[in-house]
Amino acid sequence: MKNYLLLLIALWASSAAHARFVEPFDGPQITSRHPWTGDLDKFEIIEGMLWLNDTEPISREHRNAMLQMPLSLDGAELRWEVEIYTDALENGTSDQNCVRIYFLRDERETGNSVDYYLQVGGNSGTLSVERIWENEAGSFPLLSKDLLALRSNYAALRLRLTLDRENRLRLWVKDLYENEDQYTLLGDREISISGERKEDLRVEFRYTKKGAQAFGIGEIRILDEIGDGDEQETEQIEPEQPILATPTLIDVDMPQEDQITLIYDNPIRFDAETTCYIDYSNPSSSIQYADDVQRSITVTFSQPLPKAGEITLTVNGLRDQADNLLPEADYELIISSEEIPDDPEEPTQEEPTQKDPTQETPAQETPPQTKPSQEEAAVAPG
Repeated sequence: MKNYLLLLIALWASSAAHARFVEPFDGPQITSRHPWTGDLDKFEIIEGMLWLNDTEPISREHRNAMLQMPLSLDGAELRWEVEIYTDALENGTSDQNCVRIYFLRDERETGNSVDYYLQVGGNSGTLSVERIWENEAGSFPLLSKDLLALRSNYAALRLRLTLDRENRLRLWVKDLYENEDQYTLLGDREISISGERKEDLRVEFRYTKKGAQAFGIGEIRILDEIGDGDEQETEQIEPEQPILATPTLIDVDMPQEDQITLIYDNPIRFDAETTCYIDYSNPSSSIQYADDVQRSITVTFSQPLPKAGEITLTVNGLRDQADNLLPEADYELIISSEEIPDDPEEPTQEEPTQKDPTQETPAQETPPQTKPSQEEAAVAPG
């Protein structure tokens, strides 16, 4: 018999709360209640739960399957409830085996919109609320907790995710086996929403062949009030927050006459409000990443840079991975018109051969000079 870890992200509706969206997954089809779109052929409903049903051979390391539902809630306060069943924590997890519930999107006019999602599973078997920027590979965990530290493999949890009027997210957990009447606050985090807020709902399974049946989803419910009086706050467990170092400029390069590449020691972010100037007058016309790890950017300026001399580079509007704004910075740079030659190779000089005293050097042979005799001298022609 297969054992499942029951994970319920739920805040059962109080009499004052109004459910804006309810999906019980009671079938018979996935679209029986709501017009879900996406990879419908990779899912099935079994006994009121949504399960992955990908029967195709997995030809690469990992896959993902997604369902999506466009919503327009416009609630000043919101809370999300969803039941997630998994045995992944018992069998081990990896970055490729997890389930994500995308619950919020910050649609920015300047581009580079931000998605927020709740993830169960992953490399450490964690429950986390994470943020990911559009067209960027890496995500940033806002709240994170190792599930194995909270209970055994066969426990059942009920979690609560809320967003208040001040844009503060809160994540709660209740162990149904150990302490059914008490919630524990895992943490809270204020988020910044600068664009249009959208509550489009997306359910994503990320899996390998080993973890294809690790997760199932029960009822999903969204309410327009946070609610109060139905939870008992106990001792707060501090969430595991990543330690981020402030990015520092460590090197520069000039790939083109109108470009400068800035290289940092930690990942950085930029958006439409990021600007750079040369000598406070030559503004940047475009900025793009120069590597895959987002530690360097290439800035193209409106006009070519001087061919030689000192310049002042002003950088304004960069952010770290936590979306913290970095202070404006000025850098004094020197452009040299002379190419720096490679280190010249010193001519190789043959080492003088040391004379072996045991070996005598043969004397140079010279033809013998004979002295004429007196007789010969006497007969010499006069």
